Amino acid sequence: MKWSFFKTVLLLTAIAAFLTVLSTFRGLQVQQEVPHPSLDLGIDDDVEEERETWIILLAFQRSGTHYLTQELSRHPCMYVAGEILLAPGLKEDWWSPEKRRAGIKTFYNMSLSSEEKSLELPPVSEEWALEAAKALASGKMIRGFNWKVSQGFLQDLPWIEAFIAKHKVKLIWLQRRNMLRRYLSMMSNRRFLVAATTNKSAASRIKKEKVPIPVDKLVKDLKAREAEVKQLQGFFKILESKGHQVLQVTYESLSESMDQIRSWAVKDTSCQSSGDSVTGDDKDGYQKLHPGNLSEMVENWKEVTAALKKTKWEWMLND
Repeated sequence: MKWSFFKTVLLLTAIAAFLTVLSTFRGLQVQQEVPHPSLDLGIDDDVEEERETWIILLAFQRSGTHYLTQELSRHPCMYVAGEILLAPGLKEDWWSPEKRRAGIKTFYNMSLSSEEKSLELPPVSEEWALEAAKALASGKMIRGFNWKVSQGFLQDLPWIEAFIAKHKVKLIWLQRRNMLRRYLSMMSNRRFLVAATTNKSAASRIKKEKVPIPVDKLVKDLKAREAEVKQLQGFFKILESKGHQVLQVTYESLSESMDQIRSWAVKDTSCQSSGDSVTGDDKDGYQKLHPGNLSEMVENWKEVTAALKKTKWEWMLND
């Protein structure tokens, strides 16, 4: 039986159809294996996370975090945000452990569970996340935020330890040695509602005003903060024993230690700049609000002196 021209055409058509189906099938396989270019993988992308380094700046209120935040962010590789767990109109106790964790994960562009998405975080959480994303896009691979002890840190220790271990987070603990000066700063902030300023006249006005300190509350505060520091020190030892990086810094030594702090922050990271590579002016014009002798700034100085005399805090009166 002779092979007709018609049969040849049919055979070629069948082969072409088979190749088309095969090509389509392989294309579908490729599409399944390669993510869509617009898909935001966030920190779950292993390659991206390896390039990044995360930092937590921990401190009590009125301990110099504003200054340290500004100074760290002057480095070309670093961006440290303010208090991301603080929102206008919301008290600190509004932030439940679940909301705090969702806020932190939002800041670092991590995936949220359906339960976390239903928590309805304040708009400021998205604003901080946007700023952090912009910083990352500009090449700042070391990113962090300011977390106050009073913002649930001690209540979240197990989660924090796991978070630090999983993402190799660096922790900076900033403490003001003279807690009496910290308390004075707190009372002044409540009175004048000025946490930091570049306005020289505003700073001068605050410096001239003596601030009353409630003695009974002062002693209670000193005892409470001392107990918290003891608990924190135990936590830091646990972290260090497991190879995690913790840097402890005092407010009183900030200015002369800044290059060392930056060098510690960039060490073992993808950053190619040295610790002293900074831009802008030191302090950016921020004014010190309470320099000088405490006796000249505290309205009821005699009462404060009497309360702290012959106690372990007496040295703070003359520091």
